[in-house]
Amino acid sequence: TAKKHPDQRAIWFLDQWVTFAELDEYVDRVASAFHAMWLKKGDVVTMLLPNSIQYVVCYYACARIGAIASGINPTYKPAEVLHQIKTVGTRAMIVLDSLYDSCIAPIRDKAGIEMMISTNIVDLVKMGFVKKTLGKLLKKIPTGEVPDSTPFMKLVTHEIKLPDVKVDADDTATYIMTRGTTGVPKAAVLSHFNCVSNCHQAAAWL
Repeated sequence: TAKKHPDQRAIWFLDQWVTFAELDEYVDRVASAFHAMWLKKGDVVTMLLPNSIQYVVCYYACARIGAIASGINPTYKPAEVLHQIKTVGTRAMIVLDSLYDSCIAPIRDKAGIEMMISTNIVDLVKMGFVKKTLGKLLKKIPTGEVPDSTPFMKLVTHEIKLPDVKVDADDTATYIMTRGTTGVPKAAVLSHFNCVSNCHQAAAWL
C-alpha cells in the first residue's frame, strides 16, 4: 500500500495524520534498529503501549524481521504484566514512559527482560520541541523516567538496513492474551496467515 498510495492517510492520532509513506519509513527504521539490537526471527517483543503511532510501527517492525509482537493491556497490574512477560517469553519490551513506575518497576527484577525501550506518547507527534517540552513540564503530557532503556526516537532515526528474512505464512506473527475466564490468561497464537486472512475478512465486510 505504501508503494501504491504513499500519500494516502494511514493513521490519525492526536490531531495529525501519518501517511503510508511515513509509516513505511518508520517501520523500516525501527525494524533495522531491532535487527541491529540482535533481535531475530522468533524473538518476542512486548509492547506496553496504549493505541498510538508507536504501537502500529512496532507491530509491523516485528513482522518485517519475523519477530513476534505481543501487546500488553496498559490497564494491567504488575502481576498481570509479569504473567504475560513470562508466558510469551519476552526478550525486548517497549514501554510508555508514564506507565513504567506503576507497571514495570515493581516487577522488573523478576521479569528478566534483556532490552527495554522507552517512548513518550507524543514521540511521533509533530508539535515542535518547545511545545512538547512545555507540555511535559506543565504535566499536560504524561511522562516518566525509564532507567536503563533505549529511547524509541533513537530507533526511528536508525539507518535503514533490513535483514534478509524469510517469513512464511505459518510463522507466528503475534501472541494475544485470552481473558482468562477459565483460569489465568493464556497466549493465543496467530500466524501471519491468520492476520492476513483477518484483513481479507475485514475488507469483505467493509
